[in-house]
Amino acid sequence: STAGVRDFHEWYRDALFVLLRHLINNPSPAHGYKFFTNPFWTRPITGAEEGLFAFITLNHLSRRLGEDPARCMIDEYGVKHCRNDLAGVVEVGGASAQIVFPLQEGTVLPSSVRAVNLQRERLLPERYPSADVVSVSFMQLGMASSAGLFLKELCSNDEFLQGGICSNPCLFKGFQQSCSAGEVEVRPDGSASVNEDVRKNRLKPLATYCSVHNPEISFKVTNEMQCRENSIDPTKPLAERMKIENCS
Repeated sequence: STAGVRDFHEWYRDALFVLLRHLINNPSPAHGYKFFTNPFWTRPITGAEEGLFAFITLNHLSRRLGEDPARCMIDEYGVKHCRNDLAGVVEVGGASAQIVFPLQEGTVLPSSVRAVNLQRERLLPERYPSADVVSVSFMQLGMASSAGLFLKELCSNDEFLQGGICSNPCLFKGFQQSCSAGEVEVRPDGSASVNEDVRKNRLKPLATYCSVHNPEISFKVTNEMQCRENSIDPTKPLAERMKIENCS
């Protein structure tokens, strides 16, 4: 699983995957199949891993991986050297965004940035040209989460919020935005509606993450400050954290 599950509290994630692994390892006898998994194979992956998998997939499909004779040369000692021609990736998901780019040989990085060697991590065979990359993930910059946060900021602005009613400039002129970050449906007749189901609210991932019960918030002051900067108080209930202030 990826960022949509990384938003949940650690205790919930752990319990969910304990249950999933149990179900996979103990299938119903009626199906006649046997499966096996372990905590490494069935788990939430990090944002950096998610970016690396997208990077490898893109470069594999575009045939940039492998030992291309056009990118190889023999030195004066008869040793063959091959260079990479890898493409970087900007991947935008639902809850997070990843940026992954290859490094040129000899690149010096700041101490705070860690490069990943794809051969050392066993993501590429040793016979391929050595590949060092940097993979960075940004939570809440996915399409769904960022759209919900954008709407919260928009409807908290006095320019668009008049008398408790939010006028969304991204929709048809005169359309009044309901106080929900749910998905917008535009019908053939030109009318529009906003899904107000809590489960479909695009602020829910961020509001779930910004909880005082989440160790990532309670033990990391900078994360809590970021939540409060987005007008989300981690000490309040989930329903309150998803509300847009002064919007009726």
